[in-house]
Amino acid sequence: ENGDKFRDPWPINKSPDKRTPVTAVAVSPDGRVLVSGTDDGSIDAWRIGQGNMPPQRIWEKRDPRESGVTSIAFAPDGREVLAGFADGTVHQYSEGDGKTASDVLITLNQTSQSAKETRQSVVRVAVSPDGKRILTSGSKGAVQLWNRAGEPLTEPLDISGGDPVDAAFTSDGLSVITSRADLVGPLLPASPQEWLANACDGLRYSAALSDGKNPDAAAALATCVDRIWGREGSGQELVAASDNPGLA
Repeated sequence: ENGDKFRDPWPINKSPDKRTPVTAVAVSPDGRVLVSGTDDGSIDAWRIGQGNMPPQRIWEKRDPRESGVTSIAFAPDGREVLAGFADGTVHQYSEGDGKTASDVLITLNQTSQSAKETRQSVVRVAVSPDGKRILTSGSKGAVQLWNRAGEPLTEPLDISGGDPVDAAFTSDGLSVITSRADLVGPLLPASPQEWLANACDGLRYSAALSDGKNPDAAAALATCVDRIWGREGSGQELVAASDNPGLA
């Protein structure tokens, strides 16, 4: 606000004896509220002051597990905040009756509790511009879409071979852009139907689908035929499917 000078930073730590690094921040769509997260799992919401006025803490939440906050996102209406954590969970914070409620909305690792080597942290959590979908990316390379109730809309898609990946919705909400290591991409569809079509297109001429002894291949082929190829009306894939003993 003052030429090329930045505003003085403000401390978020209540105790001078404990310095906790800030690991994620997000600003509300109206620009009036900032939410910060720390590596001990603390979430604080601040009302941004005007001019040189210091910010005021609106509410705070302390995570007893002390899992670090890795990403924060506002819903488009500014009424809810989503926070991703190092333990692979996404929490939702919403205000009502003067109190802020916190709920575990998404758990990335719920199908791999016994396999620590496959557990992943949340790298990015984002909400689509229309507010209807949630996007997560993880430290093991998985990207996934969810509805606002935290139910999966797609299977996890590994686009990096196990390396951390970042992801975001495009401004129109129609696509998801990803980045990993030293490159950006691929550009993924942001609707479940288009996501499935993208995956099926990659399998369209795969020899693996003709393995009638593989139940996973048979299930994948049946899904693509029923949900995608059968609606295209070309008949080519349906003929191939009818010759596949895996569907018999």
